[in-house]
Amino acid sequence: MVVEKPGEDFPLQLNTGRLLWHWHTRTKTARAPELHDKAPKACVEIHEDDAKTLSIENGETVNVVSSRGFIKIPAKVGTEMKKGEVFVTFHYGGWEENQAANQLIMDIMDAVSNQPVLKHSLCRIEKLAVE
Repeated sequence: MVVEKPGEDFPLQLNTGRLLWHWHTRTKTARAPELHDKAPKACVEIHEDDAKTLSIENGETVNVVSSRGFIKIPAKVGTEMKKGEVFVTFHYGGWEENQAANQLIMDIMDAVSNQPVLKHSLCRIEKLAVE
């Protein structure tokens, strides 16, 4: 299996996963107001120290970039993530909206189960220029 190591171009570990309130791409859960209200849009969770280093404010839209592409989503700054790690859920966005987290991750298969890894990658967070 290919193992990526953090470096100058991609210093952060990106993990993707699920939220408690949504199922897959939210085709049903997005229509349930109680569930939608808990997590209405995509975001990248980033530790406050990493955000400070990058001059990123909570709620500011950023690019999350891997060697496979990028997505454009708001930052959620806090202490839930470890420094050096970020999290994006895969529930949101399509290819057209440029918020599909799965376009950032490794597309390799597990040697034993033959299942796609579809979980992690290296990335960087880019602050968008103020227009």
